[in-house]
Amino acid sequence: MIMSNVFAIQDGINDLQIKDIFVIIILILMLLSRRIGIFLQTYSIAYRDFHNARGTKHLEILTPGLAILRTKYLQKEMEINELSRSLEHLRTEKEHKLVDTLSKQIILENLPDATGIGEKLTEKILEEIYDGTLRSLHGAFRVNGVGESKQDGINDWLKVWEHKFTELLDQEFQGKKEIIQKYEDRIIDNSTQLKKADRELQKLKHIGIQTRAIQKSLNEVTFQSFVQSIGNEGRKDMNMKKYLLGVHPEWEPAPEWFILLLKIMEKELKEDGE
Repeated sequence: MIMSNVFAIQDGINDLQIKDIFVIIILILMLLSRRIGIFLQTYSIAYRDFHNARGTKHLEILTPGLAILRTKYLQKEMEINELSRSLEHLRTEKEHKLVDTLSKQIILENLPDATGIGEKLTEKILEEIYDGTLRSLHGAFRVNGVGESKQDGINDWLKVWEHKFTELLDQEFQGKKEIIQKYEDRIIDNSTQLKKADRELQKLKHIGIQTRAIQKSLNEVTFQSFVQSIGNEGRKDMNMKKYLLGVHPEWEPAPEWFILLLKIMEKELKEDGE
């Protein structure tokens, strides 16, 4: 009888413990459910605010915009290098043409009589060893008919004319005006293109500097920044406030560099679509 009472009491205690456990579990689930609800609500609000923020919208423009700017910058640098090489080639070609024209005149008009070589041998020298400069005549001995004595005479003659050559080149001579006119228009056109390309390069550089600076500033704010700011306005620091405004406040006009960036991107999209 006593043992039966003991077992009955023990069963009652076990039933009470089980009920308590269920109550505790239910309370924990309710607490977790509430916390999960708050968590989801917080992240939902943060996601909405982050997604709709002007900083997010503008970053979606700035990031691909920078990639386009880099490509445009490299293309413009290549264009400038090509124009610079072309300009240098034109100037060099013009100078060579002037030197060649004057050198030939000096040789044809003065070499035959001054050295006793004669016109026929002079023409042979021009055909075989002349390279557009007076100094090439130092190798006239390689031409059949020009011996050591004649080469010595040519060398003495060259000393006189090489000394006067720079001064003569600055003066008027036959064909100079035509050569200058032929090359000068092309040189001026090339120089104009080069200056224009350099201005465009500097503009791209300026836009790139502004774009990178704003992108860096906006990237300091993340989705987690918005999560932490929910229910705590004090956590919205200066970076957060700038992020909400983006590149520029909605009530203010867009800065010039941003407008130029948008135009560059629009043009790029049109070119890709063609």
